[in-house]
Order: sequence, then C-alpha cells, then structure tokens
Amino acid sequence: MICLKKYQALTIQSIKKQSTLAELPAGYGKSLVFWNLARNKRVIVVEPLLSIINDQIENNKNRTPLKITGELSQKEKSDIAFEFMSNEGSLMFTTPESLYYIYKKLDCTPDIIVFDEADTIQLYSSYRSTLKSVFTFPNVKKLFLSATFKKQDIKLFKKVCPRLKIIKHRKIKNHILLHHHNIENLKESDLLQQLNNKQWMIFVRTRNQAEQYSTLLSQYYKVEKYHGKMSKRNRELIEGKFRNKEIDIIVTTQALNRGIDFKFNHLILANLPENFNEFIQICSRVGRNGLESNVHIMISEFNIYKNGKLKGD
Repeated sequence: MICLKKYQALTIQSIKKQSTLAELPAGYGKSLVFWNLARNKRVIVVEPLLSIINDQIENNKNRTPLKITGELSQKEKSDIAFEFMSNEGSLMFTTPESLYYIYKKLDCTPDIIVFDEADTIQLYSSYRSTLKSVFTFPNVKKLFLSATFKKQDIKLFKKVCPRLKIIKHRKIKNHILLHHHNIENLKESDLLQQLNNKQWMIFVRTRNQAEQYSTLLSQYYKVEKYHGKMSKRNRELIEGKFRNKEIDIIVTTQALNRGIDFKFNHLILANLPENFNEFIQICSRVGRNGLESNVHIMISEFNIYKNGKLKGD
C-alpha cells in the first residue's frame, strides 16, 4: 500500500473531478501522482525532454510503462497506442510533438493527460513549436505539474481549462544551506579544498563555460561536462557515471536543472540564474536524499551587473 503525502492525495482527488494545476516542490514526488492515477486510468504523461522519459522508465522497469516518441515508425506507434487503449489502467510517456501526432493520427484517447514540468511549455524550443499540444483532446482532463509556475503559465492553462483547479504547496527545505562567495572563478576560492572527496555539480550558463570549467577542474578531479547539444547516448553515459560514483563532478548548463533525479549534496552556481523560479529549480537538484546539502553561489561585480536582480513573476 502506497502512503501518499497530503498534496499528492489532494492532486489525485482533484484531477479525477476536473483539470488541475499542482505546484509541488522538487523532490516531493510529483511522479507518484501520475503513477498512482495509472492504476485504473489511461494516463498520457507529456515530458519536455527525452532524457526525463528515459529516466522515468529506467526507474520503473517493473511497471512496464509505454512510450511514443519521434524515432518510432508509424506501425510501432499504432501498436503501442492499441496496447495503451487495451488496458483500463495504463501509463504512456510522450513528447509534445508526439502528443499532437497521437491526437491527429491515432485512435487513442486517454482519461487524463499530464504535462510534467509544465512551466517549460514556453521555454523549451520543442514546447514553443508545439504549444498547440496543450489544446489537444479538448474533452480530456489535464494535469499541469511543476515545482514553480509563473503568472503567464497559469494564464495560458486557464485559457485551455477555464475551470482549472489550482493547488499550491511551496515547501521550504530547511536542510539546504546557501553560501555566497565574492569571487569570479574557482581558482580564487577555497571551494576546491572544501569539496574534496565529495560529489558535486556546477551549473553554468553556456557550453563554452562548461568546457572551460571542466578543463580547469580535470587537473584535480574526474570531471564531465554536460549540455543539451550532446548526443542522447553521451548524456546517458555521464548520468550513469555520476550515479555510480565513477566521476566526481558534472559541469552542466540548464540541461540538467529539472526532471532527472540524482542523489548528491553539493552544488555550485557559477552564474546567477535569470529569474527566481529558475533559482528554485536549480537549488532543488540537491538534498533529494534528505541529508544536509550546500548550494554555493559565486558572485562578482561582473556577475551581478550582467545578470541583474533575480526576478520572480
């Protein structure tokens, strides 16, 4: 018997009656909501990134979820859609582009569509080009999940679902400690000594920065850079190495700031995030094992001048 947390249970109760937006903190267990719904409902989960879909499937092999994505042939998609509709309780992952294909081409109507990491709908290029996917299946209940939502996100979803129920739970993680360092680069800090014999991540803004930091740190540690332009296979290899503790550090762009679950407790922000919601998302990468965790923010006059103030809505 699965013991649900309060806001997981409230979200499940709500979506059974009407379309719902649920803002639940990172690490709270948003995915447990749609896995629970799929026990007796046909549920399609839309993810912004293939890496998130693969992570969900890898972590739930015993539940045999389905997947329709762009690399499959038309026949493979049709067969998977038929299998999905043949079971009263079934869960299928897809991307925004493929959801529109499912809506237009396949005889496949779910009970519920879940838009996971729904705050990215207006951020990721794949979501921008397929915003119409939100408007598919007009008579199907929709569940929008994320750790943070902006006002414009909620406004958009209310256009799609005028009777949208909103559930918010912003839990403060008291075991995550913030530290700031008035430096421009790691060479000037004592962080390298502080983080010896620990696993950590560095978040940077650009691929060039990822290259520079990984080159610098490779003199002292086992390091891999990570960004969205890398092949899916290379990203998965790096994720596996980090989980298996074969490397000490990942230097990453925002490609790793959501969705993929790691257990580590030390994070460095080499740049200030562009807004407060992004700051919350990145900081929520650490401390998922419940242990005391540390976020180190590198601040310099150049950094502050270039990025400006952190803005919320």
